[in-house]
Amino acid sequence: KVRGEFLDQLIDTRLMQRFLKSQKIVVSDAEVDSQVAQIKALLPNSAAAQLDLKEYGYTEKVLRDELALPLMWRNYLIQTVNDQQI
Repeated sequence: KVRGEFLDQLIDTRLMQRFLKSQKIVVSDAEVDSQVAQIKALLPNSAAAQLDLKEYGYTEKVLRDELALPLMWRNYLIQTVNDQQI
């Protein structure tokens, strides 16, 4: 069951990434940097951040990629949804 849920989530993520890429939706490094900084602020220091990331099987690149997806969705919605549609 867990494996199936994981695969479903992985497929959903890849489909979202492809869709956003096809729409030419991007997120700036500054937006991702801001999110990374917020996460690191919750940890005692940079070394602890690196240790925690490794403990969970993450690198900073993987974290940045995962943080970028919701930011890209936000940018997509900002570009496509207006106040009258809400």
